[in-house]
Formats: sequence, structure tokens, C-alpha cells
Amino acid sequence: MSAERMYKWVVIAGLVMLAGCAARSDLGRLESRLAALEAENQRLNQQVREKDDSFRQLYAGQDAQFRQLMEDVRRLNGRCDEIDHRMNQDLGGLQSDLNALRESVGHASEAMETRLKRMEDYMGFEAGKEPPPNKTTGEAVLNELTDKEMYEAARQQLDQQNFDAAQKGFEGLLEKYPKSDLADNARFAVGEIYFQQGWYKKAILEYQKVIEGYPKGNKVPAAYLKQGIAFDKLGETANARLVFKELIEKFPDSNEADMAKKEIQGGP
Repeated sequence: MSAERMYKWVVIAGLVMLAGCAARSDLGRLESRLAALEAENQRLNQQVREKDDSFRQLYAGQDAQFRQLMEDVRRLNGRCDEIDHRMNQDLGGLQSDLNALRESVGHASEAMETRLKRMEDYMGFEAGKEPPPNKTTGEAVLNELTDKEMYEAARQQLDQQNFDAAQKGFEGLLEKYPKSDLADNARFAVGEIYFQQGWYKKAILEYQKVIEGYPKGNKVPAAYLKQGIAFDKLGETANARLVFKELIEKFPDSNEADMAKKEIQGGP
């Protein structure tokens, strides 16, 4: 073989070797890229699986919440139905009670009107009229009235300053019910009638009847106080002071005693 042909084969062999090295290098790069792509693909698949699990958990949680909400709504509807039923029952009971109350009030109103009519007939002030000369009607009604009814009727007249009618009522009570618990109040009221009209001497006598006739009654302190004031009105200051001091001594804890102390000191 000539030297020229030998050179050619050497060159060809070198080129083949160079080509083989280049192919192996490219193959290595391709393998690396494939490995990287496979790793990225696995990472993406893992993310997809994680997202899918998250969505499934979220859906499961929302589904449970929805079911719980529906159950709560169902229970609330049942509760509302129960409340409506109870309200209807309660309203029915209230309506029955209201009807009974109306009926009771109606009866009470009728009884009150009858009672007032009896007191008006007794006092003779119906429609602002004086009692008729014939006392038969007033006496008949008088026999039907209780001591409390008589006292209330007379007290009403006193409040309206119908002194004659009021005095008639109180004295009628004292005549018919001398042992009544209201007797001392009626006697004191007669004293008040005289006092308000400026008849202080008569008032003093009536207050004295309260003090002596009803020593354990609740009007005694007031009778002492008004008696002292009546004496003072008459200019009998010495007697007034004696009465006030007696009141303070016998009833030291009463309101009337406090007022008597102020009277002794010369006013409020």
C-alpha cells in the first residue's frame, strides 16, 4: 500500500472517531434533558395529585357543611311550627281569659253602678238635687248601706265642700254604726267640717269627742293637732301650746308631734 492511500485511511478513521465522540456527547445531553423532563413531569403530576386531593377535601367539607345547614334549617322549621302551635294555644287561652275578664268587669261595673246609685239616693245629690222633704226613700236606702259605703259617700261630699250633706252622712253613720271601725274617722270628719267653715269652737268640741271617745283610734294624734290649731285660730295661744305639748308627750314618734313642735316654735 502506498503512503498516499495509508494517509487517506488514517484521515477517514479519525473522522469516524470524531463523529462517534460527537454522537456520544449529544446522546448524553439528550439523556440529561430527558431525565430533567421526567423529573419535571413527576413534579407536575405530584402537584396535580395534591391539588386534586385538596379539591376533594374542600368539596367534602363544603358538602358536609351544606348537609349540616340543611339539617339546621329542618330543625328550625320544626321549631317554628312548634312555636306557632304554642302561640295559637296561648292566644286561645288569652282570648278565653279576656272574655272571662270582660264578663267579670261587666258584673263589677253593674255592681258599682248599683252601689253608687244607692249612695246617691241616700245622700240626695243625684243630678245635683237636694233630698226631697219626704225621708222615706233616704231612710230605705240608709238601711241597705254599709258603714264603708256611708263613709265614702259622705267623704265625697266633704271633698266637694258640700258641708251640710257631708255632715248629714257622717252623723248618719255614727247613729247607725256607733261601733264601726270608721266611727272615729266620721267624728273627726265632723270636726273638719266645722274647722273648714271657721267654726273653731265647735271643731274643738268634736276633736275632743275623738280624743275621749276613741282613745285607741288612729285619729287621736290628728285630733290633738287640729284642736291646738283651732285654739291658736281663736287667739288662745296658751291653750294651743298645752294641747301641742300633750300631743308631743303622748305620741312623740308621730308626724303630728313633729308638726306640733313646729307650731310651738312659731311655724315651719
